Amino acid sequence: MKCFDECIPCLYRQVDSIFRLINSTDKEKECLKTEVDYLIENSDKNLSPPEIVGKIYSLIKSKIGDIDFYREIKDKSNAAALSVYDTLKNKVRDSEDTLLAAVVMSISGNIIDFGAKYYVDIDAEINKILNRKYSLELIESKCFHYIQFKELVSSAKQIVYLADNAGETVFDRILIEEIKKLYPHIIIIYAVKEKPIINDATRIDAVNSGIEQSAEIVSSGSVIPGTIIELCNSQFIDEYNKADLIISKGQGNFESLEDASKKIIYLFIAKCPKIASISGNFIGSMNILIH
Repeated sequence: MKCFDECIPCLYRQVDSIFRLINSTDKEKECLKTEVDYLIENSDKNLSPPEIVGKIYSLIKSKIGDIDFYREIKDKSNAAALSVYDTLKNKVRDSEDTLLAAVVMSISGNIIDFGAKYYVDIDAEINKILNRKYSLELIESKCFHYIQFKELVSSAKQIVYLADNAGETVFDRILIEEIKKLYPHIIIIYAVKEKPIINDATRIDAVNSGIEQSAEIVSSGSVIPGTIIELCNSQFIDEYNKADLIISKGQGNFESLEDASKKIIYLFIAKCPKIASISGNFIGSMNILIH
């Protein structure tokens, strides 16, 4: 997906969020902000928004070092999600359709996204997830293709699951565990980012979430908040090519991953008007889209 005019304010908003976490003088920030603004204004708008964000991060880190700006926030997100893990598992177990409950839970976790918002009240968002009703009425939504999701998952031999954000990884774990429980023959590869960018999950976040108990964790090699196959490492590309199904989590992966040769399931919450329009849904909606 190219960068539309509507995407530009979001890019500036992400920059403002990063600068709140940078420990530099006001003068240093002002000089760096001038360079970042110039980069955004002159970037190739045929690139996807995650690719442009990757260039922004590369510029910032070239000036102040390879710092994980969101490390504290990511640790808090993981800890908060893990604190309700048992409760979430019980909700899945007690549901009429356990796979439906698990996929709704996983998509709900996509709200933990500091790339789309200045501020996320992690505890409040998790409380909303705990109180969400996992109704079969969702199946009738035109952008929530659960029946096809279930059919594709049940017939898969190897799934590559593209991670999105830290904290959200715990909700992914619940879905992965349910898939493995129902279909134990499936091999699941959980792909995380190579280096820190925004609050996207890296290996340490996936490990701390307990993902490795039910899936193999690999780095995609991606250093953008999305997935461009050509920019990924050889190990990931090998696993990706072997997979007969890709589960793509989050809006960044939806914006950047395009591959006509693969069956892809996109799981995400629409967080901006443009993505809501493209997906045919509304802001805040849960989506299961099949490519």
